[in-house]
Amino acid sequence: MVDKMNDSERYILESLSQLQVITSPIKQEIIDVIQARGQCSVSDIAEELGRPADGLYYHIKALLKEQLVVEVGTTKKAGQVETIYSTSQSGSLMEAGYDRSDPEKIKAMNKIVSSMMKIAVKDFSAGLTLGAAIVEGDNRNLSATRIKSRLTNDEVRKVNRLLAELTAIFNHQRRDNSENLYSIAWILAPIEAKPKRRV
Repeated sequence: MVDKMNDSERYILESLSQLQVITSPIKQEIIDVIQARGQCSVSDIAEELGRPADGLYYHIKALLKEQLVVEVGTTKKAGQVETIYSTSQSGSLMEAGYDRSDPEKIKAMNKIVSSMMKIAVKDFSAGLTLGAAIVEGDNRNLSATRIKSRLTNDEVRKVNRLLAELTAIFNHQRRDNSENLYSIAWILAPIEAKPKRRV
């Protein structure tokens, strides 16, 4: 069993400018790749994302400015010197801080979540076409579920423990890239019961 992540494994983004920069789906995906690989170059990121490297430098520059990624060295590939990047808190999971007192931060959070869901839909759609997709059994690697339920406080605590365990599993970096890459996204939200409509 994987223990839940402690505070030292979390990097909370609290500044408005940091939150605003990760409202972009591509910037979120760049961070995902760097976190999954530990350290990598722009050409590595481009290969993972199936995008031209030239189009990524603008996004890397914005992430560098907000200190979400840092330069950690260089490497030579095909006769070219390439910069190696890491997240600024290597090994830590980046999380957006939930400041509900600032309307601009609330707006940024909604955009961040919207981008996360766009990425999740894209990943699911791509997964449907893969021959390696398994849709049933213990090795299932493609699924989507949405459900509402009334939960007790104890059940909410259990849900949070399970989500923390799941997050810790996904945050375990395998730097040799020998394992398959997976994507997961979820939203847990309280729902206010709607008043009954008058007939």
